[in-house]
Amino acid sequence: MVSTLVQGLTEMLEKLYLRSRNRPWLYRVYLLLRLPSILPGLVSNEGIFGALRWLRCRIQFLRGREIAEFDSRFGFRISRMIEFAVYDEIFLQRVYDFKALGVVLGKGPVRVIDFGAHHGLFIDFVRWRNPNTEVFAAEMNPGPCQCAKSRFASRPDTHIVNVAIGGWDRKAHVSAATVSTEQSLYGGEGSIEVQVVTPVEFAQTQGIGGLETALVKMDIEGAEHEVFERPEVIKPLLDMTRGVVMEIHTPEDVVMITDKLRAWGFELSEIRGTNRLYVKKSLMK
Repeated sequence: MVSTLVQGLTEMLEKLYLRSRNRPWLYRVYLLLRLPSILPGLVSNEGIFGALRWLRCRIQFLRGREIAEFDSRFGFRISRMIEFAVYDEIFLQRVYDFKALGVVLGKGPVRVIDFGAHHGLFIDFVRWRNPNTEVFAAEMNPGPCQCAKSRFASRPDTHIVNVAIGGWDRKAHVSAATVSTEQSLYGGEGSIEVQVVTPVEFAQTQGIGGLETALVKMDIEGAEHEVFERPEVIKPLLDMTRGVVMEIHTPEDVVMITDKLRAWGFELSEIRGTNRLYVKKSLMK
């Protein structure tokens, strides 16, 4: 009975969160309802005083403040409401904390490619798992891209480019998404001009084509379909990659992409929310 109630509440909160991504005012309701379940993980992450500072920042946002700086014990600073929301996903809900990620990232110097970097919280996450990580990232939205560049301006091992990732090279004009984490190539024609490059082209222009990569993270809001429809623009990169973490947006694409990755030597290791980790079969033995 209790487990059924907990599951029902969890499902309700997940639906509320998804709706709140397009309705910022609804996020306040979601946060208030989730606070009891957030606090234990927050205290575990940041300590009691850190958790209190985190709560103070969130209250400042609810009162209309645009910037509230918070220094995490994980070694990074966040200052915008959207960054706190992404922090919640990555460091509280642990949407990327896959069991096999330690095997993929290892402990020595590694290379990670981040397609859809947003403000760079995933970069902070992989650096928490392995501090010896060099990151090459692409972000299509100019605003978040500039924020990410500013956050990592002092890090010569972080390379962030304002490009979109797609299945073929082109220029596109897109509309700004209501929630910047959901910026998509398919959001309708608008005022934002973006350069679209393929994954292989990105790697070549960054000088890492043909070099081993520990992990490719792909969160490109639906464009994964056109990428995997053209194996020549992604397979050469994945041939040199240990693991792939992806958010896949339709059941049909889940089947298509999973089948192709299996044919290329990957196995589905774990699913966490909407994210899937695929690992080279040779590492899973």
